[in-house]
Amino acid sequence: MNIELGNLFTEVITFLLLLWFLRAVAWKPIAKMLENRQQHIEAQIDTAESNKKESERLVEEQRQMLERAKQEAHEMIEAARRSGDRQAAEILTLAESESKRIRTEAVAEIEREKQLALAAVSEYVADLTVRISSRVLARDLDEQVKAALVDEAAKELENSVC
Repeated sequence: MNIELGNLFTEVITFLLLLWFLRAVAWKPIAKMLENRQQHIEAQIDTAESNKKESERLVEEQRQMLERAKQEAHEMIEAARRSGDRQAAEILTLAESESKRIRTEAVAEIEREKQLALAAVSEYVADLTVRISSRVLARDLDEQVKAALVDEAAKELENSVC
């Protein structure tokens, strides 16, 4: 193998000129394009990381809001339960007082009716006594007739009361 020095020198110079030409013409645009691509990818990674952080923040915020809503719902349920208990107690108190009032009125009505009945019986007894007395005084009767009249008055009294 014979290597010619002239050819070798020409090929090396041609190769170096080709490298210089490629560097001047092609390398800078390719390097710039690769650098732009790298910056674009880094920007997308940064954006993705910031979006991830933002979504995590939003998820945490939503979780906190959900917890607050649960707490508020629990408080509202407790307030409604307490209000219901309070209303039930008020209703029971009102029902008891109304029951006492009705019972008192009924007892008073019964007492009035009793007094009216006693007054009617007393009036009837007084009337009967007057009639019996007038009959007894009107007649001068013996003891057997008087006893029969008293028995008759007692039966009339018994019949009118029952």
